[in-house]
Amino acid sequence: MKRLVMLLIAGLVTAQAWGLNLEPLSMRFTPSGRDSIRTFRVTNTQDESIAVRIQMTSRELQSNGEEFRRSADSQFMVFPNRLFLEPGQTQAVRVQWRGPASLEREQAYRIIVEQVAVEQERPANEATSGGVSLAFMYRYVGAVYISPPNARPNIVLNSARTAGSNGSVVEASVLALEFENTGSGHTVLREPEIVIRGETLSGESVRYELDAEQLRAIAGTNFLAGARVVQLVSLPVPLNEATLEVEHNLMLSK
Repeated sequence: MKRLVMLLIAGLVTAQAWGLNLEPLSMRFTPSGRDSIRTFRVTNTQDESIAVRIQMTSRELQSNGEEFRRSADSQFMVFPNRLFLEPGQTQAVRVQWRGPASLEREQAYRIIVEQVAVEQERPANEATSGGVSLAFMYRYVGAVYISPPNARPNIVLNSARTAGSNGSVVEASVLALEFENTGSGHTVLREPEIVIRGETLSGESVRYELDAEQLRAIAGTNFLAGARVVQLVSLPVPLNEATLEVEHNLMLSK
């Protein structure tokens, strides 16, 4: 019986996997002027009425490639920020930037649109069935960029060093590559090509071409303006840090 219930729940989740829709998923704003106000569209694709709330958060890329967020509602005016949508209904949502009218570097944010539970009163004379009431919630996370004129990305390799500081053989076989977006706009790093050259502790010259698995922390990463990301690479043998050379070809896209 328990297995049957789980299968039924899985079927319901699959059937309603797209119960809420946000368009577009990414929007570029200007700090001032006409494009400091943009419009999103939220659609209820379910067969029942739903309640929706909209929040804005900051978006920071940490050195391990993970994203950190905090509330940014005070920097935007969102109208309406709470919706009640009938089945199939689409509602336009206006978002206005209320931060500085002039920026030197692009700022990245998230718009989070999520369905929330609506508690409906049960009639006093309605008998309870003792069954389980299931609610399936949906959430969309979109991207918002506040971009100054001519914002451009610039990814550089800041450093290549062996991890650790005590000079042990184990730590010398782990290489830390630090990449930074020193530009004023974001970009996605596509299919980076990186070759490591150096000498082993015994003086032998070696060459390693890093594969996609070794570069998973940076490949496909959206480098926000000012972000730094460290990619750790395990080498087959320890290398002398003084002999390290790194050749890289970084393919970027907006």
